[in-house]
Amino acid sequence: AEKVKERNELRDAFRQKEREFNAAIAEQRKIRAEKFAEERAARQAEYEKTRRLRQVEKLDEQPHLQEMTLIEQSILFCKSLTQTKETEEKKEKREIQHDLKDGMEVLAKKEDREEFYFVPTAKKKGKSKNKG
Repeated sequence: AEKVKERNELRDAFRQKEREFNAAIAEQRKIRAEKFAEERAARQAEYEKTRRLRQVEKLDEQPHLQEMTLIEQSILFCKSLTQTKETEEKKEKREIQHDLKDGMEVLAKKEDREEFYFVPTAKKKGKSKNKG
């Protein structure tokens, strides 16, 4: 009976120490979890801040920017086509008076000169279509 009593006391002491140890470990886990939660909240706040900044920048951008630039380019192209026709119509030929002295003559413009082309004497040989 004495040995049983001694065994029970030892077991109770062991259980008490075990509970204290488990409580200490649980306290450490709790502190670690709180620290992690604080860090996560800080990261989440930073992420939200950057996301809101991106949304604000997105609002500054014009919608349909690509389509608008395409339309502007086509308008400019059409205007350039119509302007060249108008300038050609407005161009008038004017005669220039040259003060020529004896023995001088004015050369014609390159566009106005007549060009002579030589006719080729030999014909090109065609490729043979028969392949052996």
